[in-house]
Amino acid sequence: MDASPEPEPKSVLRTTTRAGGKAARWRLPRWPVLVGMVGVGAAVTTGTLVKRRVDARQHAEIQAIRMEVNASRSELAVYWARVVSLRAEAERMRAAAESSRVEPAKSWTRARARCFDGFVERVHRRADEVAFDEQSKAIEAACARGDVAAARAGLLQLTSVSFPSTAKLAALKAEAYLQPLAEFSRQTPDYYRAFQQHEPEAAREDFAALRKELAGAEIEATTPQLMLKMELFSTVAPKDDPLLEDIAALASAADFFENPDPATLAAWRRAQRAIRIAEWPTAAAEMQSILRTTVRTRQPFRAAYGRAILQNKPDDPGAAYPYLEEAAAAGDAAARAWVVQQDLAQGRTAQALRWLEVGAMAGDKENAAKLLELYALPRTAVPRDPKRETGVLLRLAAGPDAPPLVAMLLARHYEEGGGLPTSPAKAFACYREAAEKKHVPAFAEVARRYLQGDGIAADPDQARDWACRAFAAGEQEAALPLLIELMNTAPERTAPAVQQMFEQEQVAGAAGFDDTRIGGPSMAQLQMQLARFFDQAGDYAQAAKFYEKSGSRDPAVIKRRGELTTVRPCETCGGVGKVRQSPPCPTCEGKGTVLCPLCDGRGYNFAPGSPPCSTCGGSGQVRQDGHVFACSTCGGTGKAKSSVIKQPCPNCAQGRAACRECGGTGRRTVLKECPDCHGTGARALADQ
Repeated sequence: MDASPEPEPKSVLRTTTRAGGKAARWRLPRWPVLVGMVGVGAAVTTGTLVKRRVDARQHAEIQAIRMEVNASRSELAVYWARVVSLRAEAERMRAAAESSRVEPAKSWTRARARCFDGFVERVHRRADEVAFDEQSKAIEAACARGDVAAARAGLLQLTSVSFPSTAKLAALKAEAYLQPLAEFSRQTPDYYRAFQQHEPEAAREDFAALRKELAGAEIEATTPQLMLKMELFSTVAPKDDPLLEDIAALASAADFFENPDPATLAAWRRAQRAIRIAEWPTAAAEMQSILRTTVRTRQPFRAAYGRAILQNKPDDPGAAYPYLEEAAAAGDAAARAWVVQQDLAQGRTAQALRWLEVGAMAGDKENAAKLLELYALPRTAVPRDPKRETGVLLRLAAGPDAPPLVAMLLARHYEEGGGLPTSPAKAFACYREAAEKKHVPAFAEVARRYLQGDGIAADPDQARDWACRAFAAGEQEAALPLLIELMNTAPERTAPAVQQMFEQEQVAGAAGFDDTRIGGPSMAQLQMQLARFFDQAGDYAQAAKFYEKSGSRDPAVIKRRGELTTVRPCETCGGVGKVRQSPPCPTCEGKGTVLCPLCDGRGYNFAPGSPPCSTCGGSGQVRQDGHVFACSTCGGTGKAKSSVIKQPCPNCAQGRAACRECGGTGRRTVLKECPDCHGTGARALADQ
């Protein structure tokens, strides 16, 4: 039985057998299946393409997000590099502050470092750095897992960390560093000078602001803060700044007025400006207007007003005298000097002396010389209080550079007891102090006390030396009696010094010390004493000279001077004027002999001939071992080979011959000018 055919599967292509018995190709499936298969393939392909497009877009967005994050990281790196630079500068400032050891630089450098640290902290935003780091890590994690939405949201919230712009950094530096530093520097001028040195640009801006503030402020109504600013400005501003003048006038107002009102201060400022440009009528008028108000003025203002009057009307010192007298009483040294000058010019010597004493007790050294001049005058010429005078002199003597006249006047007080107990020793010490300071009148006083033993042990040598110094310095009237007395008591020790004193005599001017106790003996008396001393000593020349200088008309003196100066024949040369002398012969220099000219000092000459043989002695034979042989040196001739014979010189003895100029005596007799009469043939005793 034929088996029934099985149905073919739907998914298998069937084949057909064509004619000829060949198998046909597979047949296509049915149309619904084909369409389904094509649709499925298209859907798969479309989905794959869409997915690829989505993935590419997501990847591109993630890359863009990462690029933005990296750009922010680059800004952070630049920011951090500049922060590091600022921190290095802050470190240098701190090191400079630590190395500074001297105030005020030490405090200022520390304040500067502290202010700069505050500025760096404002620039360095640590919290933003931490937030950026955390946020950038979260964005990277979102990008890694492909969460674009989360990454985009994180990017929108990413903290920006970038370095401030130039303008913003300058504003931040001014706010956090320069302004606090300027405020600190304004505390003292030294701080401000350091601020000007290290931050010159900021200091210029701050100084300009300070000047503008002071120029526009109502400085008539000052506050303590404004006064501090004015004091700082006055110290650090250039000396030619015109604002300084107004500030100086205002600053001095407290010394010139009590509670001045604005009108008074304005008038005072106008007066100060007029004084600075020497407009004295304006200055005097403004100051007079102040005096007419109810504002109480202080003494310095009245003194300034008196000086303005003097400048405005120099021919009317009487108008200014009351004001300057008040200033002098208040201790104004310049006003006191002017008042003294006016008192002396008007003959008010006692009043001038009183002002000078007040100044001396206050330490005024400029007018001390004028005071001492008045003290040196007799008390009858200038009445004064001895006790007050003594006190003033002791005050002046206490100074390291006290004038020598002070010691001189104190010595007089110790002698006379004018306000001090008498003490010869203290008087001598004062005189000696004045003399050692080269006060000429003290020389004679020291000499007198050494001579008399007054306050010191007697010492004629010291008395002589000091008296000669006084005479040579011009104090002849005081020195003469001392020297005369010394010539009487110790002529041998005094005469040489007095002679030298006269030879070096110099006339000096007045010493400025009026001493009425000294008389005036004649200088001729001292010269006569000196002449007699030299006459007795046999020094007739000096005796004749001082006899002549004395100018005495005493017949005995005239006769003696004639005896000393009368010319007589010279005893030395017998009136010829020449004397025979025997000086050493110049040819032989006094030796009497000279080198022999024949032998040139050898003592021998050479003559032609043969000298005997030195070996055989001229015999021609020599003996050896008892036998006689011919001399081998001379060949038995007995003569030497030389053709010259050495013979003694017949003209000399040992090379020296007698000098023909002096005949061997060594001296020559010549006529020379007489040393006593100098060739005149006559002389006097004074010439001896």
